[in-house]
Amino acid sequence: MGGSLFVISVIFNVLKLCRQTSKMIGYSIRTGGNNTEDLQKIYPRTGDTQTVYLKKVVTKPNIEIGDYTMYHDFVHGPAEFEQNNVLYHYPINHAKLRIGKFCSIACGVKFLFNSANHTLASLSTYLFPLFFEERLF
Repeated sequence: MGGSLFVISVIFNVLKLCRQTSKMIGYSIRTGGNNTEDLQKIYPRTGDTQTVYLKKVVTKPNIEIGDYTMYHDFVHGPAEFEQNNVLYHYPINHAKLRIGKFCSIACGVKFLFNSANHTLASLSTYLFPLFFEERLF
């Protein structure tokens, strides 16, 4: 359980930092350049297909992405973000993933949700039943 709290704490702090950053630099970015053109693009840099504006490739309604948030993935295609990086995020739980504006997400970052097959009603979230599998004789 301690590990889960650590992961949640790290995610919370990253999202908090993204929110603070967007408030600090949002005004200066909004006042320069043609932002409506930037928001229409999927790839922020010409010729770079490993980095995307994440808001343009996410399709699930329970994932909210702020403007100008980028994701870089050199292993899988960055358009596969939902499939490869948002794990155990089932609609039945009504959980939302919210990522603020102007964030940069590195390759391999995983977002885990509370449906990851861990019971929350016991003393530990460890899967002790694995040690007591039925043996066929």
